[in-house]
Amino acid sequence: MKTFVSAEKAVCADEQDLSVLRAFVEDELMIRPSLGDQFRVGFFSADHSSQTDSSEIIEIKEMTNVMRILGKAFNSLRKDFLMYKNIIKGEYEENIEKHVSNLWRHINETAQSIEANHKKKLTMIRESFRQQLADAIAVIKTQYEGFYSEKINAFITSEAQNTFSMKLQTMLNKIREKELTIKSLEAQMVEHQNEALRRFQLMLGEEEMDTETIKEENSQYRQQIDKLQIKIIALEDAVKRKDNTIEKLDTDMVNVKKKLDKDQTTIVMLTAAYEKLTNDFTKEREAAINMNIKHKKEMEIQMALSEKQDKQAAYSHMWVTSSMEPWDG
Repeated sequence: MKTFVSAEKAVCADEQDLSVLRAFVEDELMIRPSLGDQFRVGFFSADHSSQTDSSEIIEIKEMTNVMRILGKAFNSLRKDFLMYKNIIKGEYEENIEKHVSNLWRHINETAQSIEANHKKKLTMIRESFRQQLADAIAVIKTQYEGFYSEKINAFITSEAQNTFSMKLQTMLNKIREKELTIKSLEAQMVEHQNEALRRFQLMLGEEEMDTETIKEENSQYRQQIDKLQIKIIALEDAVKRKDNTIEKLDTDMVNVKKKLDKDQTTIVMLTAAYEKLTNDFTKEREAAINMNIKHKKEMEIQMALSEKQDKQAAYSHMWVTSSMEPWDG
């Protein structure tokens, strides 16, 4: 300001010219637009507060207005873009949540269906094999408790075998004794017949023997012979009955042994079936455990991917928000 006043004094010779110059400068300043409230324009171009020519002021003002309008339009577009971005982001997050929810529900329903089917199948298999085993055990129990119990108790234990052997030996001894008795009786019968024949011949040779005495002796001999024949027949019948009894006992023993072997085979088959059932159940249980572990791993991977996508979306939102912050000036 001091420089401006000294320049006016240097140009103007007196106070009147100085007042005229000041009035001219003030009029010029009122007509010419200023770049700011505090700006002043000197008489010379070097004294101006800026080097902008007066002819450029209007263009600068128009350009300033255009820039102001563009700035407002840009701010409006930026607000619209942020709003559109938030709407798209909300719709995208909603779609992701909906898709994740549907996927999670579908996986849970599938896993529950598989688990239910597996449990149902295991239950059916267990009931089937349990029923088969119970039926087989009941059949064996009935057979043992019914017809075979006495036979098995008679022939399985060593005591029973010894008793049976002793009885058989006793019966054989009795049969041998009866055979010896039969042979002895037959020999006696032959001897009596020979004796009777000899006596008969002697009596025929003796004329003085009475006929009645001979008849009585013959009658006695015949009675003795009949008694001996009856004893022989009874003994033969007893021997036959003993032989039939022994054959029947042998047949029963063979049948019991066969049925015991058959029952033993059935028990072995049932044991093998039970072991197979146990192995199948173990394998199915391991398969179910592996399937559950696999589903858990898949769910963990899916959740990890979902969390990673959420984090990436959050980082993208933070970056876009930071990049779209409104300018200050």
